[in-house]
Amino acid sequence: MSWVGDYDPLDEFHYWAFACDARRDRGVRTDFAYFIDDAETPTLERIRFSVVAPQGARPEDWTRSEAALLERLSSALAITKWRDRDGLRVGIGRDRIVEAKLFVALPEPEPSATPTFQILSYPTADSTRSYGHYDKTGTVREVMRPMGGSAPPPQPPPPPRRTQAVVESLVVTCFSGRLESQTREAEWDLHDEDSTGTWEWPYGRPAPEGVDLRKANVLRALRGAWPEMASVLDSTRAGSDQIRLVDAAVAKADRLSDSDEKDLVLYSAHLWANLKISELQGSPTHDCNTGPAPGADSTFVDAFNAAFSARDRSRIQCDREGAWWYSAGFIDSVVPHAGINRWADYAFLDRMENGWNVDYYCSSDTTIGSDEFRPMIARGEPFVKAHPSSIVAPEVKLLIAEAHETAWALSKNFTGFEEVVEARYVLGAAAHRSRAIELYQEHLRERPDDPRNPFLRRRLARMRLDVDTGYRGYYCSDE
Repeated sequence: MSWVGDYDPLDEFHYWAFACDARRDRGVRTDFAYFIDDAETPTLERIRFSVVAPQGARPEDWTRSEAALLERLSSALAITKWRDRDGLRVGIGRDRIVEAKLFVALPEPEPSATPTFQILSYPTADSTRSYGHYDKTGTVREVMRPMGGSAPPPQPPPPPRRTQAVVESLVVTCFSGRLESQTREAEWDLHDEDSTGTWEWPYGRPAPEGVDLRKANVLRALRGAWPEMASVLDSTRAGSDQIRLVDAAVAKADRLSDSDEKDLVLYSAHLWANLKISELQGSPTHDCNTGPAPGADSTFVDAFNAAFSARDRSRIQCDREGAWWYSAGFIDSVVPHAGINRWADYAFLDRMENGWNVDYYCSSDTTIGSDEFRPMIARGEPFVKAHPSSIVAPEVKLLIAEAHETAWALSKNFTGFEEVVEARYVLGAAAHRSRAIELYQEHLRERPDDPRNPFLRRRLARMRLDVDTGYRGYYCSDE
């Protein structure tokens, strides 16, 4: 039997294309095929054995069996050392990596006696197929009996309480060195501070026209007629004293007729606000619900909002996840000039990158709601058709491809996105998939050195097979 989907989260290691179960006595073997590097077809790269323990299996017996198995694997695969990752044993051989874990159900505590609780038992199952724990049972405690009123209907008696540790299964996974080089599955926990590895999933920017290059171009243009604005943008700190200078520059620009210069100043104010948000957040990231990061100007947010929220519709707020958020109102009047000058094109690209959502959470526009891909396609497609030579056109086309991919992928659904109603997206899915493939192929031809290409190729290969890529970058959820 082969299937696709059911991979949540969609990290690189679980980003397989096909899988096949073969049931054995007391267990299951599962083969996984992957797209490796730029391959057009998937190849077998990982095998998982899930051995279900018989009823009453003792941990000490299976611990000895596991140790004996690992010793044999060490000899066969030239594994010189095993390390422990929260109970998962990891061994790296010549060209194979092995991971093994013994799953043990611990004794259940005595239930607490309370008249408002009733203990119920429900069957549970591993819906993600992560470790092959099919049809296991467990105990779930829920508040069921209301205070006063009628008693609940009679329930079946719970199973006997587990009073000692019991082995559930032993899961052993063997995968190729090729898969390890692509995913770093065996070593990801040793590289927590390293964000440069290929195992990171680079859906976002920067790209050839990333923020650093945009800032450099803006600074060069400002230094002649707007030197104070240039110094503020180039500053490495967020200070309330900068607000006076930005306020004066924006007020002066507002008095100009529509022009490239006016768009330059307003876009530079937008860029400055975005950069200051990062400084307020701090590194490591600081929860803004407790105030600005240590060392940041604690008066900056209030001063910013007082100066810009009314006139420029620009405001900084703290969201419920603890991140600072900026409403991006400085560029409201700049975006309509897209195709006329570089600064307006940058502003258009910024809007595209954010799914044209300028609200605090998902869009309040009922025609958009969670579907940020809709305005991206509606506005992006005409832009690249009208302005194919724009400096941002290649990146806008890639964003349109991601919007089409989002729309197609939503027709697939997968664990973790149950709130999405598949039927809403099925009708146009084939057209979205076809257009996304066309744009991705064009991107790969025109930008062969883009560092994101290996990931795009793997997603493109899955799309050609009509296999869910899991990419839903422009679907917004307030959950």
